[in-house]
Parts: sequence; C-alpha cells; structure tokens
Amino acid sequence: MTAVKSIWQGVYASFDDAKVQNDELTRDSSFRSQRWFNNSLETFTKLRNAVAEPDFIHTFEILEQDPLPLATAMVMGQKPTVRILDFGGGIGCSAVPLLGHIPDNSSVEIVIVDNSEICEFGNELFSDEPRVSFSDELPQESEHFDIIHCRSSLQYVDDWLDILGKLGRYHADYILICDLPAGDIPTIVTLQIYYEFLIPVHFWNIHEFIAAMENLDYSLKLKAGYTATIRGV
Repeated sequence: MTAVKSIWQGVYASFDDAKVQNDELTRDSSFRSQRWFNNSLETFTKLRNAVAEPDFIHTFEILEQDPLPLATAMVMGQKPTVRILDFGGGIGCSAVPLLGHIPDNSSVEIVIVDNSEICEFGNELFSDEPRVSFSDELPQESEHFDIIHCRSSLQYVDDWLDILGKLGRYHADYILICDLPAGDIPTIVTLQIYYEFLIPVHFWNIHEFIAAMENLDYSLKLKAGYTATIRGV
C-alpha cells in the first residue's frame, strides 16, 4: 500500500508568519508558472470539448461543486441581463460549463479578474465569445454585478477581509464562494505544496467567515460540501 504524501505543510498565524519562516515561498510565481497554465489548459480543453457535444449535460453535482449555473438561471428569470464578476477565475474554467448550461442566446456578461498573464491567455481562449472578458484589477465600484463568484480563490489572498469588503460594494444579489477551506476549526494559515511551489493558504473557522459576510449584509443561504482533488490526493 502506497502512503499518501501530505500536500500541506506547517501551521502559521498569518501569511507574514509563513513568509518569515519559509524563504522559499513562491505564491505569486506559482500562478504564473508554465505548469499551472498547462494544468489549467488541460481542464479548460476537457470542459470545452464536453460543452461542444450536442447532448451536453455536465456530470458534476451542480450544488456540491459550483452553484454558478443554477444561480445564473435564477437571476435570468428576474433580469434581462445577468452580470457576473468571477474573482480569481483563472482562464475561465467556470465560465465554460456555465455558458454550456444556459441557452445560447442568453444575455450574460462575465468579467473574470485575475493576474495579467492569466488575463492575456484567457482573452485569447475566449476571443470568439463576447460575453466573457478579463481584467487584472477589480472594476470600478460604480459598476453593478448581479453575482459575485469566487471559486478556490479567496484562500490565496492575504488580506481577504479587504477583498471581501471591496466585493461587497458591488451590492450583488448573490456572492457564491466555492471550494472554501473552512469548518469547525481554528482559523490558521498553512502552506500548500504545489509541485515545486509553496503557497500560503487560509483555513477558516466557518463561523468567523460567516460573521465576516454578515458584516457586509449578506446571510448564508446555502452550505454544501466540496470535493477537490489536488495532485491526485
């Protein structure tokens, strides 16, 4: 029987604490690495090929993994155009199944916010899809979004409360936070071992995180488990 190697290393009070004790931290470069792009493109290609099938119905449990298509359909019934801000959305792996689930003529605008290299690559991948755009900074506060979507992104942000506050200023109907490492645990920072990279990651006390959302006048409407595979673990 082969032992499973842990993908987590250490327990720290903050990102700064992790940086002081680990000179080899490479958080910023990991999301700009060729390995990350290759892995993301592999996922993107599989999704795009699946969507291209005429009888496409995505196989994941929609409420368990990502409620974005369902939330979008709900808002579509109330508004002529649905505007979505996908914070940390990478090259658009959440946008692909979303557009595959809703009717082709749906009036949806998706703005994906990520680093400049990812945005450049994403714009190339979606060059024939006007409903998807990329930005390396948050839009102006005067813009309105109906849905804020954060999938596997907030845990990599050092000052997450600041980002939550900025996202809350768009007064979206829904904020969807998927793949949030939280539970009935103390809030800590640990390091994710991503191949040759060490990436600081937040793990939250779920009640602390919910309280932070309530401070932005948002209340919990749905809580579900999330199953993720990281390097096969």
